[in-house]
Amino acid sequence: MELSNTDLEQEERYWQNANLLPPLTDLRNQQANGGFRRMDNLECIDAYGVNLQSDYGTLLLVTDHVPPMYGEGYFHYFGQSYVDVVEESSWLWMLNFNQFLYSDDLDLLRAHSENLTIPYLDDSIDYVESKLEYCLAQKVPEKCQVKYSLPLLIVVIVFNIIKAGILWGITVAIDFVPLLTVGDAVAEFLKRPECFTLARDELRYDEKRKPWYTVVSKRRWTGCIVLFLGSLIVSVFLLFYGINSDGNHGFSSAWSLGIGAADTRYLIQGRHRPSTVAGNTMMANTPQVVYSFLYFVFNGALTAMAQAHEWSQYAVNRKGLRVSTPAKGKQRSTYFLSLPYRYSIPQLIFSMTLHWLISQSLFLVDVEAYSPTLARIEADGFITCGYSPLAIVCTLTVGSLMGLFLAGLACFRKFKSGMPIAERRDT
Repeated sequence: MELSNTDLEQEERYWQNANLLPPLTDLRNQQANGGFRRMDNLECIDAYGVNLQSDYGTLLLVTDHVPPMYGEGYFHYFGQSYVDVVEESSWLWMLNFNQFLYSDDLDLLRAHSENLTIPYLDDSIDYVESKLEYCLAQKVPEKCQVKYSLPLLIVVIVFNIIKAGILWGITVAIDFVPLLTVGDAVAEFLKRPECFTLARDELRYDEKRKPWYTVVSKRRWTGCIVLFLGSLIVSVFLLFYGINSDGNHGFSSAWSLGIGAADTRYLIQGRHRPSTVAGNTMMANTPQVVYSFLYFVFNGALTAMAQAHEWSQYAVNRKGLRVSTPAKGKQRSTYFLSLPYRYSIPQLIFSMTLHWLISQSLFLVDVEAYSPTLARIEADGFITCGYSPLAIVCTLTVGSLMGLFLAGLACFRKFKSGMPIAERRDT
């Protein structure tokens, strides 16, 4: 829509003289009541240079020239503007209405924001350009709501009740002190010798110190490496597929969006994608499940190596046993996070960072469409999952650093002594 005007003070008179049909009459009333915000050209480009619009509605372009054939109060209707969704670019008008804009085009527009023009038909039915003076952007009310899936909510509640019941049952039913640390095992076996290893051959002290990875079984290392490399390869493949799919413009376009930004170029599309809140929520959280398995394997390997390291130290340093029960005498209490803080704190930082980055890599996108009168258009709305290439790259980087952290400890750190490594068994 174009409102020709040579002076800001004449806007109200033009609105009054314009013989407009709804919804333009409503827009006129809104403008008279302060429902529009005046923007210069650069502000207008920044405000409407998005493909998911949620801050502004109808846009009025004010030019410096009134076509003589139309007279005072000329309006030219370019099309509708939707709140929250537009299948095409909401700033399509900026390049003659037939070019989809990307970041490079927006940079070009910003560089020439003072010289933007609007085409119109003159008396000879030829297109003539009129310089754009400023814009009037319709202010729209913020629409906040909370959506949830009742089936998923019920499942979460049920499983939490089951988990709480299991914890309560263990607390009530257990009639022995569990062996949670190396110190627990040593203290218990000094009182009551362990019977499962009595028939085994005697182990002798070895002067050669072994690296940490020897305490973890080959089966566990194989599972850890396969799960880690498999997740890495699949993620890299999907990343390149998403960036280079039709309609996307490579890495430079993806990086400019930032982390976790919803963009119509990076939405999961297709006939077979989930169309419900529950289905898309499950899809968006699938990477979190995969990472949880990776974390369990990572934490298990690191805990086994840390406990074996603590065991080997008893051969060279006199230390009190670190026990999970209330300490007695020279005994020491266990670590709050079950691992020495020099390992548990980096692990916790890695874990928190990865959980957040994964949530920004694949996320739920619920798009709602509105008419120029801000009436909801149910048929034009949709729900799907969006992905952020930059967040995926950051996730892969941090995940790789986490894997290198574990590999570095396993390969380059050695036990303090050649004391036989204590075998960890669950019975």
